[in-house]
Amino acid sequence: MPQTYTFASWNVNGLRAVLKKDPSFIQIAQELDVDILALQETKLQEGQVDIDLPGYHQTWSYAERKGYSGTAVFSRQEPLRVLHADALLPYAGEGVSACVFIRNRFLIRTGPVSS
Repeated sequence: MPQTYTFASWNVNGLRAVLKKDPSFIQIAQELDVDILALQETKLQEGQVDIDLPGYHQTWSYAERKGYSGTAVFSRQEPLRVLHADALLPYAGEGVSACVFIRNRFLIRTGPVSS
């Protein structure tokens, strides 16, 4: 029987602000109890937050501009391969895309591109 995955996508519109709210991001993620949680508009630079979500592997894509764009994927299974924007789209560097391969499936997590 093929394996099924539960999936949720959330436009957080700034993850640092979400982390300060009640219920917390961790509580919401745990209540969702999904196999893959994809976030867009994280608006983070590398190292700005440290999220401990037990049982999940984290994949982040950051924009070059501070406070702009960004995506994250939390997956229960470790990705076999991750491709970021520069390998996927001509909008490289803006943190809008990540392609995560898990088993024989893949997820392309994209955020909106503003011109």
